[in-house]
Amino acid sequence: MRLLIFTEHKDTLDYLVGKLRDWKLSVTQIHGGMKIGDRDTSNTRIYSEREFREDCQVLVATEAAGEGINLQFCWFMINYDIPWNPVRLEQRMGRIHRYGQDKDCLIFNFVSTNTREGRVLWKLFERIRAIEVDLDPERTGKVFNVLGDIFPANQLERMIRDMYAHNLTEDVIKNRIVEQVDTERFRRISDSALEGLAKRELNLAPIVGKAAEAKERRLVPEVIEDFFIQAAPIAGIHPKENAKGQKVYRIGRVPRTLWQIGDRLESRFGKLGHEYKKITFDKNILTNEPTLEWVTPGHPLFECVRDDVLARVQEDLRRGAVFYDLYRHQPARLDVFSAGISDGRGNKLHERLYVVQTELDGRMTVRQPTLFLDLVLAWGSAELVATLPDDTALPNRDQVEQALIEQELNRFLVEIRTQRQKEVETISQHMELVSTRLLIRCSVSLLS
Repeated sequence: MRLLIFTEHKDTLDYLVGKLRDWKLSVTQIHGGMKIGDRDTSNTRIYSEREFREDCQVLVATEAAGEGINLQFCWFMINYDIPWNPVRLEQRMGRIHRYGQDKDCLIFNFVSTNTREGRVLWKLFERIRAIEVDLDPERTGKVFNVLGDIFPANQLERMIRDMYAHNLTEDVIKNRIVEQVDTERFRRISDSALEGLAKRELNLAPIVGKAAEAKERRLVPEVIEDFFIQAAPIAGIHPKENAKGQKVYRIGRVPRTLWQIGDRLESRFGKLGHEYKKITFDKNILTNEPTLEWVTPGHPLFECVRDDVLARVQEDLRRGAVFYDLYRHQPARLDVFSAGISDGRGNKLHERLYVVQTELDGRMTVRQPTLFLDLVLAWGSAELVATLPDDTALPNRDQVEQALIEQELNRFLVEIRTQRQKEVETISQHMELVSTRLLIRCSVSLLS
């Protein structure tokens, strides 16, 4: 189990770190004086995040860790002191209560109830608890979803400042909390939010269709693992499985030959680490071992290995390969193409792989690249190559490309163009609406 402690001030952080280390706990820290850095540069935020993930029991942090740090492998958090702005408190909780968190998060807020601000905060908590019992007994979070609409983020902080400036008394603030945070007001705003959501025009059919299509095309973890385990040694990495069948691998130091590739790809895939202790390719394994590094397409280690291996095997790719298909009786030729669509500024919008299958009689069919998942590589010799049929009479490259354009790419272009036009129309309508509202607001201000 790992513990995340948030505090407002650097002095408090230093005190807590010292105390925890006196108790023989392994501790790391993140504060505003640290640079973002990377996983290999000590005394930086990303390095401390890695330390917390792999080695340390406790992370003590100030608001510097409130944004941009993902700690969903931790589910236990203590707010040693609480910011008066609820948005900042929400940002803290969002570090662990986020996508990828598969456990119930346990969060403690420390409040000194023998102080004026403590009593004010306690009154607010009491009101929220009472309303939650009435409106949301199952604690689905409905009450907290609309809390910001009832109690603006900076209002409490403003009132506390006024209390210390002797402009407001503690009793006045408590009365305002009772007036503003009431059950009926919560119910009205909650129902209004749900009604507004229900009335929005959402076309879910394309979303569901695209999700199903993406799931169908997605590579399963076993395929990704098989590629990486076979490709990594070519790039100088030798994964070693922890135990047979666990699907957890030890990597160790990343070869220097990949560092330069990592620097080149950093803007697209993030910083390549110089060392990876244990990795997995299956996201489900993270449930029991959340400190593992999940390596998948898009991860800097995976992409650097792929880039390096691609550069090394260019000649082999041009020469081609022979595969067995257990369901075919006649041989065929497969040509692989990468097709992309760019906008007017040269930004690539979409890119897809296509395979054109040419039969011995010259018929051409466009296939999905997942076709290769059903084929078996033929580890043959020169004798095997000599038995292959002569393909000089088959359509040449230009003819194959033309068939791909006619059968698939024209439809692909129309699909993307239609989608792009809808996006432009939606943005244009939104901009027109916003501009009109701003003009009306300015006109009203001038008149008043």
